[in-house]
Amino acid sequence: MIFLIVVFVALLALPLFFFILNFNSNILSNDISDWASFGDYLGGTINTLISLFSLIILGYLTYLVSEQSNAENKKNNILMRRMDAYEELTAFFPQVNQFLLDFGKSANTILDKVQVKPLDDYLIREKQLELNKQILLFKNFYSLLFSFNVRYGHLFEYNFNSEDYSKIVQDANILKVFFEETIDFLHGNIEMPNMIEDNLMRNFFDDLVGFINQLRKELN
Repeated sequence: MIFLIVVFVALLALPLFFFILNFNSNILSNDISDWASFGDYLGGTINTLISLFSLIILGYLTYLVSEQSNAENKKNNILMRRMDAYEELTAFFPQVNQFLLDFGKSANTILDKVQVKPLDDYLIREKQLELNKQILLFKNFYSLLFSFNVRYGHLFEYNFNSEDYSKIVQDANILKVFFEETIDFLHGNIEMPNMIEDNLMRNFFDDLVGFINQLRKELN
């Protein structure tokens, strides 16, 4: 903007500069018609320059407003898409929390009982139905978590290449495999599922809470 003002002032001075350059040898006239001609000269040149410069300023201001509007629209669009991604992720949150608690209890019941005596058919069928519903929920959540970086990573400043996020996805995969093996065990496909660390579910949930809180900070 300062550059345009300097250019404008320089352009306004040009007509006067050329007038002085051509008529500096003449003395000041006392004839009013000469001054009228001088006024016509300045008015014809300077008014044209002012009109041209006004168009340039108007175009420049229109460009600035358009750029600001586009930037604001882009910012709002990114924020809306962040909120959609965040809501999609957190929609699973209460169910996943309850699932980890319920599955832990169900899995412990199965594994404790099988060490004492073989499971009866009724208990097997009961646990199969219960765990099948729970594992389907977690599979859907794992699919979202696994693809979240590809689908929504460009919207957030969060570092999806960090070890924290990698650990969350890896632990989710370990849990998913354990849940699937437990189902296979109930179907009689394997003898015993590979056991997981006692605190894995709790640590996974705590890491997940931290991850969600980091994303929530970017919604402000």
